[in-house]
Amino acid sequence: MTKSSAWLAGAVLMAACGGSTSGGGDAGSTGGASPAIAITTTGSLNLGNSADRAAPIAFTISNFTLKAPGACAGAAACGHVHVLIDGAACTPVGAPYNNAAVSSPASAKFGLCPTATGAHTVELQLHDDAHHPINDASGNVVKADATVTTVENAAEPKVTITDPTGAAPIALDASKKYAVKFTASGFTLMAPGTCGTTAACGHVHLKIDGDACSGGGAYNAAGVSPLSADFSKCNTATGAHAVTLELHNDDHSAVKDEYGQQIASTVAVEAQ
Repeated sequence: MTKSSAWLAGAVLMAACGGSTSGGGDAGSTGGASPAIAITTTGSLNLGNSADRAAPIAFTISNFTLKAPGACAGAAACGHVHVLIDGAACTPVGAPYNNAAVSSPASAKFGLCPTATGAHTVELQLHDDAHHPINDASGNVVKADATVTTVENAAEPKVTITDPTGAAPIALDASKKYAVKFTASGFTLMAPGTCGTTAACGHVHLKIDGDACSGGGAYNAAGVSPLSADFSKCNTATGAHAVTLELHNDDHSAVKDEYGQQIASTVAVEAQ
């Protein structure tokens, strides 16, 4: 998954939080004890098999109230959490952070990193309702960091897009379609309604730009590889798009990872 495709999927949350990191709230000005945050997740961590390879980072806070951005209504010591992974290395293009959270656990999107697996430093920062970092009495941002080592969960199903890869533009055919190829592991792919008694069996739902190109339905296309992505259902067929494949059971119910997330894979494409 590329940074740009994940940024398309997360644009609403980023916009809600704003884009500035200037200024700062003074923790000492609240009239009470200073806010604090601590991370309780450490060591080995299974990667999620959602499109952004998200995994939960548990944390505790004190002397601070967590609310959705814009919901504090002027209350002191109130705001939300910003998630950073390896500094800015795993931050979507044009965004100030990897993700945001208003409760524990925070969702860290390791799919935005150059390499999802391996050792990573996760940092959680407290920010106020106006998106400014909360500072302690010394003027430092109130934050916590921890080192985790992310690993693949081989016991779970996984879907991988093999074509397109996002490395080069894709050429649509005369009907504005493109054959998307993919593989699945730990899961048997069969046409919808044909699995019978086969366990861990189902198909893929293909989406383009979320639900924007589904023609009012639940997906753009459904089936097994190769699957024809119909870009004619988009307002504009050519240009930048995010193609997502979701694993679904034979009855079209979602296949989820151990964290309750839809198992999926996304690639950013430039359609011509």
